[in-house]
Amino acid sequence: MRSLSLAACTLAAVMLTGCGDDRAGMPAGPAAPPPDLTAMAFRLTIDVASGQVTVTRPAQAGARSGVSLSLLGGEAIALQASACTFTPVPGTTKTKRCTMQLSVTNRLDGLALVRPSWPTPPAGTAGVVVFPFTASSGTITGSTAVANGDWDNAPTNFFNDFAGCVGGKTSDCYRSETFPGALLPGETSSTRTVGFDVPKAAQSATTSVVVAADLGRQVTLAATGDRCGQISVYSNQQGQDVFSTTAPGTLIVGTGEPFSDQGPPRYRGFCGFGLGSLPTGGRLLSATLRVYQAGADETLYGTSATVETDHVDLGSDLDDSDYDAAALAELGPISTSATIESKSLDVTDALLDDLDADRGFADFRLTFVGSGNGTAAFDGPSDTHPPALVVVYAD
Repeated sequence: MRSLSLAACTLAAVMLTGCGDDRAGMPAGPAAPPPDLTAMAFRLTIDVASGQVTVTRPAQAGARSGVSLSLLGGEAIALQASACTFTPVPGTTKTKRCTMQLSVTNRLDGLALVRPSWPTPPAGTAGVVVFPFTASSGTITGSTAVANGDWDNAPTNFFNDFAGCVGGKTSDCYRSETFPGALLPGETSSTRTVGFDVPKAAQSATTSVVVAADLGRQVTLAATGDRCGQISVYSNQQGQDVFSTTAPGTLIVGTGEPFSDQGPPRYRGFCGFGLGSLPTGGRLLSATLRVYQAGADETLYGTSATVETDHVDLGSDLDDSDYDAAALAELGPISTSATIESKSLDVTDALLDDLDADRGFADFRLTFVGSGNGTAAFDGPSDTHPPALVVVYAD
């Protein structure tokens, strides 16, 4: 499953003349000009006086509704933009800075949006990529709306791998923003902050924004009951650690109230997923662990406190020894606040490792890290929002 067919060569709001291998065959000579994607891009019009931003869907649509070769337009993607917050631009009185919030909605049924294979995104990118392609300002000849440092990714040459963004060769280099992880069917991304410096004297500033992503099909794996629950440990009067494992059950993390004759119990949550139902004819694009935080003590999360995720191997089932067993890898925080909501974390590398090792399961451990007191509860297999491992693959 790790290395089979090419990923679906689809770009949101981008049309290519071919698929797959054609993208890798770009000439190695002088940099070719970037393709004209304006007809396939979303158009953002900024009212320089009021700050209102109007989003216009791409002018060009596919030959048929839905997916058409490598073209996805407004029938597949919705792009949302907030109004501008204006601030001065240091060192000039002729322009002002527009800061706005962008989000992307996947309007496709059964297809997820993942990291694009072309245009080539910045190194390390894992998610949908948005970048401003052209810019202009009304009524001010020669002036443009300039993407500024609010776009998190530095200028990248999206169209010519062999020509970097140095030495003044910046005609096809663009700042960009990444919406991390796979954007699942019907899902709206989190908002990201972007911005443009616009001339104060202009009535409006317009930019064409490209949203780039490949397509993948989604498989959601349910948690395996005897691998999903909690382990608690407390110190008795003799100073010995006493363990207790509950599975299936709610995933509890943190520190509980102490009993009169023992230390406070410490909890870690665990969940594993059987991999036998994964398709055998696709190439893995992404995997996302999703757990629902159903409750949390207000005193638990403080400054820098997190619920961290480890990739582990539970063996045949969940037992006391798994509480502090060595992790296969530390994956990072899955929750940083007491907000009651679904929490998610990209675990693609962990799943690839499980598949390579033929473990048959993908197992994860949740541990609270911080100085806060209290516990957080994440729904278990039988609760309203059970844990899930959302896998996206290409046919």
